[in-house]
Amino acid sequence: MKKQYWAILVVLFLVGLDWYIRAPDSRSRELTAAIEAQASAKLKSYPYSFLVTADHKQREGMES
Repeated sequence: MKKQYWAILVVLFLVGLDWYIRAPDSRSRELTAAIEAQASAKLKSYPYSFLVTADHKQREGMES
């Protein structure tokens, strides 16, 4: 294959890997929903969204 196609393939792989790493698991979604439900007016009016995230080591620990 041409080098251009390999470069596109690598970029697509890295985008997919980044999405997988950043995608919240079910526990993170539950915690985010709980925080949003109990949030103060100040937190709700904050211009950026708040998300609970977990790294891979924490995910593995949560699943077991």
